[in-house]
This record gives sequence, structure tokens and C-alpha cells, in this order.
Amino acid sequence: MHKIAELNSNMQGIDDLDFNFNDFFTTEEMFEAWQSSNLYWYNNFGPSPYANARGVKSGRNLLRNFIDEANKAIAGNGTSATLRFGHDTGLCPLACLMQLEGCTAQVKDLTEVYKQWCDFKIIPMAGNLQMIFYRSKKSPDILVKIMLNENEVHLPIAPVSSDAQYYYKWSEVEKFWRGILDGIPY
Repeated sequence: MHKIAELNSNMQGIDDLDFNFNDFFTTEEMFEAWQSSNLYWYNNFGPSPYANARGVKSGRNLLRNFIDEANKAIAGNGTSATLRFGHDTGLCPLACLMQLEGCTAQVKDLTEVYKQWCDFKIIPMAGNLQMIFYRSKKSPDILVKIMLNENEVHLPIAPVSSDAQYYYKWSEVEKFWRGILDGIPY
């Protein structure tokens, strides 16, 4: 049943199909199948307190590389854009490790996880993460805005101002993320 539900879920992205397995499941059964999948992602690649966030820790080398590449571009080595292609198993831990809005819930009651942490909001098909940097002639501060799946997201640090709630000083974001990385034992 779980495999058919998973297949049915994955078929949603295929426009040319004129059938699905929706009639095989009640709405409750489809929801339960998704909850099972969501728990899999939460425990294996998310911030689950039961897994000691081990999946999240797998994103540390990627985050370190993102910071280093950003600093090279800011320094003016000729790089103005860096593109990286990966998979959901890389994006999910990275987004959680970066502590992006919607990615950090610590839920002890596994029947309540879906209310605070949703895999499809973090890693939908064609999921993506963008770090957009801004430089001004008026200020020496480099600003950064983070977008997850085309949506601006908050970080748990102070933004530049209440009028610019999705913009952060890169120096503060880097310090915050390096603090997270320094706290992960090897």
C-alpha cells in the first residue's frame, strides 16, 4: 500500500498520464501515507530530536563551501554567480542546518510533526535555494537575502531593519552559520 501511495504521489508531476491511483485510497489514507513519508524525511534529513539531527549534520561541508564561495565572490575574484545542482537529500539537511524559516522544528510528539515541519515545503520537485547578495556604494555592508523554493525566508537573527525584514548583513549571517558549524563535532 505504501509503495502504491508513493507511486501515486510521484505521478502528480506527469502531465501526459490520464490515470492515477487516487480512487484506491481514502483522503485519510493518503494523508497517513504522506505523514509516513514526512516522518522519514524529518528523522533522516531534518532536525528530529530523536535522531540527534544527524541528517542535518550531513549538510555541514556544503554549508562551509557555500560560505567560502560567497566570500570569494564578494572579494571580487570574478565570480558573480555560482550554480550547484543536487538532490533533495542535499537540500533538506542544508536548509535545516542554515536554520531557514520552516526547517527547524523540534517536535517530540511524532503525530504532530506535520503541523510544524512539511517535507514538500522544503524539498518539492525542483526545490531550490538562492542566496542573493547586494552591494551598495552608500554602505560597506554586504546584504544577503535567502530564498527557499522562490520564497523569501527568515533567519533566526536580526534583519537589517523592520522595513527590510528578509535582508541580513552578510557578516552576521556568516558569523551565525560558522557558529553552527563550529558546534558540530567531527
